[in-house]
Formats: sequence, structure tokens, C-alpha cells
Amino acid sequence: MIQIIKNRKFINKYDQNYLLMIFKSSNFTSGVITLAELMQLREELLSIYINHQNYDKIMSICNNYAGNDSSFWIQALHCFINSSLPNKYDYIDNILVNKFVENIVI
Repeated sequence: MIQIIKNRKFINKYDQNYLLMIFKSSNFTSGVITLAELMQLREELLSIYINHQNYDKIMSICNNYAGNDSSFWIQALHCFINSSLPNKYDYIDNILVNKFVENIVI
């Protein structure tokens, strides 16, 4: 199924939004992720990675797509603060120092 979704030849053969809804209702996470990537639903991807505690993917989404949108970083920060990761403070420091402090104008 994933290979069909990724194949550009079939992109116009199915309704992506409908398929996304079916995948969500069926808890088919890899299908939801694949479609969200194809549809460039970055907020959806961030939400999925937060819900599945995929911390490296959270950082990747934020680094690649947050740009000037601090809401991505705020969600990530909130996720790390509430996590039980032993190294969560490394993630928190990285976000605070590299993403917020650099944007403060003195």
C-alpha cells in the first residue's frame, strides 16, 4: 500500500484526504506518515511524532520546517519538558539556546 501511495503514477488515482482519514481511523500510522509527507502536512507530522515520542523526528521536523514559526519549537519544547527521557535537558537546552536566544535582539 505504501509503495502505491509513493508511486507518482498513481497520485491522481486516489483522494489523498479520504485515504488519510481512512488511515487515521484504522490507526495505520505508517500510512498516515507517508501521506502527510506527500501532502506536506508538517503540523500533522509533528503531532504524530510527539504522540509516538519519536524525539529525533520531532527535532528533524522542527529543524527542517519551522523557519520563523516558533509554534513548532514551542510544541517540541513542551514535549521534551514533559518527557521522561534521561537526556531531555540536552534537547531542551538545544531548543532554548539555538532557537530562541539567537532570535532575541538586544
